Amino acid sequence: MKLEKFFEDTRGHIYYLIPVALLILTSLLHFFLRTNTFYALVITQAVFAVWVSIVAFNKRFVVSPVLYFALTMIVVNSGFTVYEFRKLHTLIPDAIAENDTHGAYAILDSIDSDVIIGSEQYSNTKKYIGNRVKEEIRTLIRNAGVSLQKNDTVTARENVSKILEYDTDNNTALELMKRIEKLEYAESLKKLTPAMKISLSKLRTKISYYLNRKNFTEAGNQIKMFLSENKELKKDNPVIVQLFKSIETSEQKLSTARQVIETRRMYGKAYYLYKKKKYSDSIDLLENILEKNKDHRSAKWLLKKATVKRSRARKEFWSDFFGGAIVVILILLYIRRKTRYY
Repeated sequence: MKLEKFFEDTRGHIYYLIPVALLILTSLLHFFLRTNTFYALVITQAVFAVWVSIVAFNKRFVVSPVLYFALTMIVVNSGFTVYEFRKLHTLIPDAIAENDTHGAYAILDSIDSDVIIGSEQYSNTKKYIGNRVKEEIRTLIRNAGVSLQKNDTVTARENVSKILEYDTDNNTALELMKRIEKLEYAESLKKLTPAMKISLSKLRTKISYYLNRKNFTEAGNQIKMFLSENKELKKDNPVIVQLFKSIETSEQKLSTARQVIETRRMYGKAYYLYKKKKYSDSIDLLENILEKNKDHRSAKWLLKKATVKRSRARKEFWSDFFGGAIVVILILLYIRRKTRYY
């Protein structure tokens, strides 16, 4: 009954429908903006909730459904915020207590809330985990070096792989991985028969032929055909792995050249959108560029400017929004006051 009465009240009275609609729209923003604008949304909801309540009280309208809806949206958004806080206050300390530095690092990296990221505890936790990661990386590098001295490439590879999980660009780990692969390759070559070495030489010639013609698929097919004819060699054999890598490297070089052209095109479009004050679209393109090339200086520079401009534009929007809402309230109060005299 209350819900039916609520819809009747909103349909028949525009001065009640307006604040109700504004409160619903503001509440729905919780679902899209999540934690980063939580407090601003709650304050905005409170303003419209007061407006709705005043009108409902004076006219004896039903108001509970829209207030319950607004409260539900706050609870939903709070749930996301609480879970983010739980990561910082519970999940990370538990991982650290179990000496799971990698797990703690992964959880910290998954936190997506400006409120939490800007907190002192987050900063301290990040620093603490960062120090533990550095210490663990030093230990892993030392262990990998010892394993290589013993020609134990299996253990060395395990240690280096753990390092690269933390830092995919760690130069020391990448150099160690190259040494490991060279040792594995050398050991595999020693085990090949003279006849097999001749067959592999012919295979390399075929692969080079197709690589020169940018036919990477056929180059890969040549290796697959070779493996089907030589069952004693497996796909994970270091010699075969190196052949696949040679194809991958050639393909990456071509891809990089194409990517440079595409990046220039994307940056030009991002700059055009920035000039047109379409900051969000410009930022999306710039972030896409930086995902592929994190050292792109021009993209970094423009991204910083576009982010600042978008922030200002949003502040101006909310300022105009509140200003407009106040004007509407004053007009409605004026109309209400005038109607009393008739």
